[in-house]
Amino acid sequence: MNQHSKRLSEKNRTSADTEKLVDLFCTPPPAHEKQTRFLSPDHAEIREIPFEGYPLVSYAWGSGNPVLLVHGWGSRAGHMAALARMLLRSGFRVVAFDGPAHGRSIQTVQKPRSSMFAFCRAIHEMDRHFGPFHGIAGHSMGAAAAVFTAAGHKLLSNFRVNTRKLALISCPANVARMAERFCRNAGLNPEQEKRLMAGLENAFHFSAADYQVNDVLKNVNTRVLVVHDANDEEIPLSDGQLLKAARKDIALIVTHGSGHIKILASKSMIEPVVRFFSENNFHR
Repeated sequence: MNQHSKRLSEKNRTSADTEKLVDLFCTPPPAHEKQTRFLSPDHAEIREIPFEGYPLVSYAWGSGNPVLLVHGWGSRAGHMAALARMLLRSGFRVVAFDGPAHGRSIQTVQKPRSSMFAFCRAIHEMDRHFGPFHGIAGHSMGAAAAVFTAAGHKLLSNFRVNTRKLALISCPANVARMAERFCRNAGLNPEQEKRLMAGLENAFHFSAADYQVNDVLKNVNTRVLVVHDANDEEIPLSDGQLLKAARKDIALIVTHGSGHIKILASKSMIEPVVRFFSENNFHR
């Protein structure tokens, strides 16, 4: 094999490896079984919303001002049950959904694949059927998706939603942080992380540098509350502090001892979020 053939072979192999990394990144992990029990569908309005060739399964409870809950990557609607229950008790109509290729919204024709952009489009679809929303509460990647959709940012200009309030729980400051988290959990090396990011930008036709949550918040005309745990093992508190610094009117609540997942059952998160949605004015 001559040098040209060797270089071509190596390039093809690298390209194939990058495609595998992108495919792995876009394949949601199965949610833990216990997460399916957090939110009973009893008495819920369950609807299957047509979405890009397969249904999104949505749940709605109660009446009053509607609030949308957006779970994170590898999770499902039921994981936000504790917050949902308190919002219901406070007189809100609560809407939740299993994100694209998550929970009961699993594609049946092909291998389940999803992305942050798919979550953004799904939020827009929920808004079409249940909105406009008084507020949106998102966790982790779901929180970032809520910000980009509320802003109608770049690729999402046709999917913008209007909401009065955004509650961002354990929210990453940028897309690169999401990839970094994935690579760390998957045991990938820095070179693989670099190839993954390049592969994602190519696959979704975007630049990661353009998707900084803290920068986008500067142009979102809605009130914002950030809640982040000091011991978050997935997304460091410094990300929450970056979001807080985006605008003077953004409030930051720091919880302690809950980490990235257990914060969803923490009163230290739930109470200020419910108060934020309930009050006309929110102060730290």
